[in-house]
Amino acid sequence: MNDMKKIKERIKKLLNLSSSPNENEAALALKKAQELLEKYELSMSEVFAVTYDNIHEAHVHAGRRIPKWIVWLASMIAEIFELGIYRHYKLDPALNTYIPLLTFVGFEADLLVADYCFHFLRRAIEGNYRMKRAELRAEGAQRLPPGFKNSYALGFIKAVEEKIMLLTRCNNLGQQYVSPAQADLPVLKRNEIQKYMENLNLRKGRSNKTELNHLGYVLGVSDGSKASVLRPVTGNGSSALTD
Repeated sequence: MNDMKKIKERIKKLLNLSSSPNENEAALALKKAQELLEKYELSMSEVFAVTYDNIHEAHVHAGRRIPKWIVWLASMIAEIFELGIYRHYKLDPALNTYIPLLTFVGFEADLLVADYCFHFLRRAIEGNYRMKRAELRAEGAQRLPPGFKNSYALGFIKAVEEKIMLLTRCNNLGQQYVSPAQADLPVLKRNEIQKYMENLNLRKGRSNKTELNHLGYVLGVSDGSKASVLRPVTGNGSSALTD
């Protein structure tokens, strides 16, 4: 590890200590971190590698089509983790055609946790939907109405989102002190991601009307409200859902 890397790691540790509930310890740590930042002429974005060049992309879905509920789920995850998200196309040599991709844009640590949460919830929705469909068929419903799966998934997603937001608010209320570093970091990330997204020159897509089913939505909300959450999921990727 070179000298500058060691200095950045030292500053990170001090900034973490600056959120300590011990006011004296927190103040001393923050003062020392500020001294090091000034001495080596470093910015917060440099210390935490929150720069345009460190933004990555992660493809979370690819296929001949992207179901509406997959887009809704990915959009919810992107909002929670404050990521960019866009849909685009790439050539699939095996199929000799262009296929759509759904892609997250953000910093590596956030992308890793967001990708995990997306696939965890996708599996949960698909598994619960299969069980619900089997139950309804056992009760005599031979064919589910149009839009049932999208509606079920949307209800599930909305219930999980509400649960996460509630837990996040409770977690924030329990924090006695937030250091300036912790307060500024999300803003720095958002600014860099926004610049990256603007440089993609994306065209605004059309939103097609989706037929929803009331029963499917209600059943999805019921099952989604039972989904397990390990800790509040925050935009800095500090915690995750668990299976």
